Amino acid sequence: MSEKWLLAPSLRVGYQWLDTVTAGERAAVNVRVKTIRKMALDLAATRLVERRLRPLRDREGVFIAGIVFNRLRSRSKASGYLLSLEPGPPLLSRLYRSLSEIRLAGLGPESLSPSSFEVDTKGTEIAQLAAEYLAELESRKLADYADILRLAADAVVEDKSFAHPELFVLVPDDLDLALLERKLLERVPDGQLGYFATDWPCPVPEDSTEPLPDSRLLAWLTSPADAPEPKKDGTAKIFRAKGETNEVRQVLRCILAQGYRLDQVEVLHTDADAYVPLFFEVIQAVLPEDSWSMDELPVTFAEGLPVRYSRPGQALAGWLDWIQQNFPQIRLVHLVQEGLIEIPGAEEQGLDYTTLAGLLRKPGIGLGSERYLEKIDLWIGSLQKKIEKPKSFHGDDENDEQDSQSALARLETELAGFRVLREAVAGLIEISPAGQAGDRELLECARKFLSDSARSATEFDNYARKALIEHIDELRGWAGEGQASLGFDLRSLLKSLPAEVNIQGSGPRPGKLHVANISSGGHSARPVTFIVGLDDSRYPGIRPQDPILLDDERRSLSDGLPTAQGKIDRAVEDFARLLARLRARVALSFSSFDPVEDREKFPSPVLLAAFRVLSGEPDIDQGEMFSRLPPPASFAPPEQSHAINHSDWWLWRLCTQSRPGNAGEIVHRAFSHLEHGELAESMRASADFTPFDGLVAEAGKERDPT
Repeated sequence: MSEKWLLAPSLRVGYQWLDTVTAGERAAVNVRVKTIRKMALDLAATRLVERRLRPLRDREGVFIAGIVFNRLRSRSKASGYLLSLEPGPPLLSRLYRSLSEIRLAGLGPESLSPSSFEVDTKGTEIAQLAAEYLAELESRKLADYADILRLAADAVVEDKSFAHPELFVLVPDDLDLALLERKLLERVPDGQLGYFATDWPCPVPEDSTEPLPDSRLLAWLTSPADAPEPKKDGTAKIFRAKGETNEVRQVLRCILAQGYRLDQVEVLHTDADAYVPLFFEVIQAVLPEDSWSMDELPVTFAEGLPVRYSRPGQALAGWLDWIQQNFPQIRLVHLVQEGLIEIPGAEEQGLDYTTLAGLLRKPGIGLGSERYLEKIDLWIGSLQKKIEKPKSFHGDDENDEQDSQSALARLETELAGFRVLREAVAGLIEISPAGQAGDRELLECARKFLSDSARSATEFDNYARKALIEHIDELRGWAGEGQASLGFDLRSLLKSLPAEVNIQGSGPRPGKLHVANISSGGHSARPVTFIVGLDDSRYPGIRPQDPILLDDERRSLSDGLPTAQGKIDRAVEDFARLLARLRARVALSFSSFDPVEDREKFPSPVLLAAFRVLSGEPDIDQGEMFSRLPPPASFAPPEQSHAINHSDWWLWRLCTQSRPGNAGEIVHRAFSHLEHGELAESMRASADFTPFDGLVAEAGKERDPT
């Protein structure tokens, strides 16, 4: 019953471990899941309060890196090594990461000897940057992660944080820790810290006469020659696809064909930017229209979804474009048509967004915010005159009472639409700054736009709005520093938020497919795992050296500094550990063709090693592997049972050898517009002069131009 701290790579993973233990009918009592960062923050909390320090957030760290870089650059008058470079988000983000790694390796400015660098000037500048970085943190009363780790280590010894002898810390033996993190754990008293074994590659074969299933053999990924003979039982498979979209579709086809429940499957990916949007979009396209909402998708994403899929995210991006392009009418029409702008009173008047967008097209506004209300008021005035004088629009039908009433009703509806549009547009223009507005003004206007004018219709939209406002509030606190001191174009940064901010990250949930990153997944204990994106460009990928600190410089400075090659080796090792802990069915895949660039792609070395294990031939080469793999998954499924929707079924049916003889008739029956199009095309291709060439027989000879 004693208190136990379980250290995990993330809180979500730690809770998945506890769920697995509980599902195995074992009790996990009084266990608190913590990350090493959370443990350090908890231990250092009292000291942070005493010193009136606030933990530094990563985005703030990038801003501080920009401030100190620009400060030193102005002193050196843009001469030197690093300081001669033009600052921008990529450089400053990289600089912050390098400074953080230096700090986590226990190095201070005095440890950065110029002789450790390829160029002495570079070493001198990095030492100056590190010193200015520390001074800036101190002046702002901020504590970075290295400070927090040091305070936590002191608290363990001086504040008797582990005075309770029953408190015990459990640490997995494969946890990747920085030097200062390891030093914190070393301060924990003997008898109160224990490491527990995790699955490791190339285990000793189990003492059993039964051969291991193929999925378990993947634990020998790093040494295929030592792997036991494969059973070839189908528990581990490899497939390829023509493009990432078809790779995702093939995963869904396999789930359908094998009859797996969605909550039996976890999908791990190597590239969030590519695969998270694809799984969202493909699953969205597969579901019948009106059968889903953003809040009810049958899939969870560990990393969440970008807010660009929400109405507030799309509205913010569109609003910024509208301002930047001098308020073009057509851009605002699109925002209204997509239902991204809140139109007060529209619902009460029975007006939908398509109708309102159609009305907004009518006045000749063009460009310029000053023209909107003027042109809308002219149009409203014109409509009022027509309504007040019915004869002005009756024309030849003034005696037709029914037509008159109908025309009058249309005008009144149009007038009501323009009135609600005017109110919405007036509010929108009021909070929209000019294109040359300062950063702080733009951020304040953006916050008000999200609060008052961006439409939110779902829970996902509400979370997106809240997340964007929180990020904008953070940016507002730094905008006063001035663009020159930060080295950032805050306007561009604001515009990038919808693509960079993720929300609603979730662990595995009942009834839902789960999608996670390869670096954090594989802990759900689900019986089926797909691992996608195993092409050589993505995993372990090409990891260039840090341009701020080269690998040789890192080795010279400290063994605690990670190197590019070390990160690649660690990625391969982590992949082997992932496969070692999977217990059931596993499918590995890669995209073998890039349809955009029209070129072949090749498997990751780890995939070739997996094929060698599963084939029982440790010396097999890539060419032989290609010859034995099934044909790449494409847009048409190989079998009828693999079709995930009607489009898939049609592609299968039209590509199969047993194509029906009346395929054209079937298609025309379902899609009459295609039949009309084919008729027009055949008529135009004929030698006859047909109605599709301009023949209008009813016009008569008097209309004959000859």
